[in-house]
Amino acid sequence: VEDSDDEEDLDEWTREDLRQLSDFEDIDHREKLFMHEWNVFVHRFKPYADRDVPAALAAFAKYRGDALRADPALRRMFVLHLVNQWDFGVVE
Repeated sequence: VEDSDDEEDLDEWTREDLRQLSDFEDIDHREKLFMHEWNVFVHRFKPYADRDVPAALAAFAKYRGDALRADPALRRMFVLHLVNQWDFGVVE
């Protein structure tokens, strides 16, 4: 059970994440929103090591499955995110 301090911390963390993402000028607004949504998900899911990332990716896909199926742009960003994870050796 989360208490109000946890909610305030998440709100503050969320604002800071959005502020940091806004600093990127070469990234499309929708890409920033996807990155933020992934960051919030990972902040809550808390993978502790690379071995936990595949489960986090699967959980995110399940959590956002309807939106990923309905929105080709969102699906493309998620697939690119998966490719990046593979390129950096985080997933096999």
